[in-house]
Amino acid sequence: MRDRADKVLWRPQECLVEPRRGKGEKEVPEGIILGFTPPDLKLLLENLGASQAPYRKLDFWKLWTLRVGGCPIGVAGPAFGAPAAVVLMERLVALGAGALVGLGSCGSLQPWLPVGSVVLPDSALVEEGTSLHYLAPHVKTIPHQELFRLLRESLIKEGLEPHAGRVWTTDAVFRETREKVVLYQKEGVLAVDMESSALMSAAGFRGVAFASVMVVSDELGTLRWHRGFKSKQFQESLGLAALAVAECLGRWWKMKKPGGKVV
Repeated sequence: MRDRADKVLWRPQECLVEPRRGKGEKEVPEGIILGFTPPDLKLLLENLGASQAPYRKLDFWKLWTLRVGGCPIGVAGPAFGAPAAVVLMERLVALGAGALVGLGSCGSLQPWLPVGSVVLPDSALVEEGTSLHYLAPHVKTIPHQELFRLLRESLIKEGLEPHAGRVWTTDAVFRETREKVVLYQKEGVLAVDMESSALMSAAGFRGVAFASVMVVSDELGTLRWHRGFKSKQFQESLGLAALAVAECLGRWWKMKKPGGKVV
């Protein structure tokens, strides 16, 4: 499978099906927050004061448009797993999105990252099947550096301590084996999720900005599964991270040049 992928020419003009703006479809805000699971998305909206806000249907997902500090931002989801998250990103980019931040949960691999810790991926280990359709295997999977910097600053401003480092993105949540966890612990990988590497790959291919922030919802670092999805620590950190991401996208919007570049 990988030998075949290595021979693929990574050219957008070779695609038979391209994401396009449909007839009558309205544009979306430049800055978008992507939510992945329904519970995380619900908590995100509540902390942004938008749980009762109207939304529009976008294929299989919902899109809320808010104003934060006078800046328009969108919240879209839920899109669980790499394929769904990337299809949603593609649709949003076709409708005008240029800066997207993924906000969700992750499982920590390091014993010193308890539930409620904030992980800021600076690169991603690809173990999902979507990335190879966007970037050649030798291309490093990283976030947009300017958006990453702004996001880190906003998280710190909100009183959070972001731990920057590599994450592991998988398609198979029930195949996070003891051997893999031990191996990636030794390599310094911080956490495991299901979307980050694919979204980094697709964003790089499309030429848009993407970064992600994840809150530890469960722990694998002791080689036992400790769950904290409903804990106060997780919910408080995710709520603060939502405020930080919104502030970050507001700053991005204000820094933009008329042509859409970042100053």
